[in-house]
Amino acid sequence: MHKGEYQLTLGFIDEGIQSIMKSMDIYGKINAFQEREKCKNNIVNYCIKSRKTIELKDLVLMKKVYNLVKQY
Repeated sequence: MHKGEYQLTLGFIDEGIQSIMKSMDIYGKINAFQEREKCKNNIVNYCIKSRKTIELKDLVLMKKVYNLVKQY
């Protein structure tokens, strides 16, 4: 997750969100649900603070990550 946060601070928004999403996926696979929620909150809080919108492709990916956890 730290890599994604760092990328966001550098302005690499897509890369940062993708990195955080990967962390969310991994946390979901190991049932670390609190950490996964922190990842989601980091994305949402970043968008609020920077006044950026979450792109549809990122929302779709977030939904996919959440649905994958149900399969494990």
